[in-house]
Amino acid sequence: MTEIEKLIEEKKTFKKLFKYCWEESKELIKENETLKKQIENLKEENEILEDKLNIVQVTGEADFREL
Repeated sequence: MTEIEKLIEEKKTFKKLFKYCWEESKELIKENETLKKQIENLKEENEILEDKLNIVQVTGEADFREL
């Protein structure tokens, strides 16, 4: 195999690897966005629960209908 043929094969391999990495990165970006949304939802839920806890601590009464 000549040097040029080796370079051509390396280029093909590189292109395949690059394409694979590109596709993987797109999937990871999507997954990251999903996780960010989940974190935001959990933060909001946590704030609601903290508010309910504060009410219970102040009034001594709990509303268990939503639990």
